[in-house]
Amino acid sequence: MYQGLQSPLLTMLLNKHFNLSESTITNDSGRRMKILDVGPAFPETVQFFSQVCCRLYIADLFTERAELSGALPDDEPEEASFPTLESYPEDERFDICLFWDFLNHLDIPELKAFNLALQPFIHGGTTAHAFTTQNSRVATRGLSYGIEGHGRFSERERTTPSLNVHVHALSDFKDYFPCLNITRSRLLTDGRVEILMSAHGS
Repeated sequence: MYQGLQSPLLTMLLNKHFNLSESTITNDSGRRMKILDVGPAFPETVQFFSQVCCRLYIADLFTERAELSGALPDDEPEEASFPTLESYPEDERFDICLFWDFLNHLDIPELKAFNLALQPFIHGGTTAHAFTTQNSRVATRGLSYGIEGHGRFSERERTTPSLNVHVHALSDFKDYFPCLNITRSRLLTDGRVEILMSAHGS
């Protein structure tokens, strides 16, 4: 089972691109929105975005990272790569990126590599949502996320293989993930920090 939690920052992100009401979501821009969800596909997320003209990319980078790491011998260093991102059309540009807590599972070299892999798909209006923390115990909770409805995200226990945890200061994202800037942050009661990010032109 999953639980739904209210998120003012998620509401802000969605309101930037869509018109939201308590029960509906509409897109009056006349443009097909492109959305990257780095987590696994959940029915509530697919249902939510099926209400509007958009293209939803479900990348499930959590499983991809676990499989790539597990395929290497323990004593062989891994060169970070993101094959799913690299398989997308070169001219695609994402309007929304839903990172959830994926960035907590990248060390500094992997974070830099992810920045390089994602950069070609970012445009001046791209915005993103993520969870981070400065507490490793919080970061190891093993949750998966989705969008349940108007400004609400769902969370459930993660069923994919576990990933290493790397706690980052917010300044690490400025230094090693410069394709997006942190524009707002909110400390949650459980120690997680919910953040919004945007491209330099946003």
